[in-house]
Amino acid sequence: MVGLVAALIFRLISNWDKSNLISGLAAGLAGSIVNTVLVLGGVYWFFRNAYAANSHISISIISKILMGVILTNGVPEAIVAAVIATGAAKAILSFSKRLH
Repeated sequence: MVGLVAALIFRLISNWDKSNLISGLAAGLAGSIVNTVLVLGGVYWFFRNAYAANSHISISIISKILMGVILTNGVPEAIVAAVIATGAAKAILSFSKRLH
């Protein structure tokens, strides 16, 4: 799912972004956001009861804890992913142009 979303975003934006700078940034950002939402959403929907029981906390606090994780880890991860994806996209595209 993550790769599919990132690829679709990259292709969509690269139609008008010939330098692929914005395309790489957007694809990296979108891929990271999709990953974070799916993983933490899965934790919330499938494991919140077990997590609350093992941590001895109320189930109502789980969403606040996950939002804290998103803010402290998800946002920096998305920024780093956007930068790395931009460099990776440029390198891969440069290499593939040499092959053709």
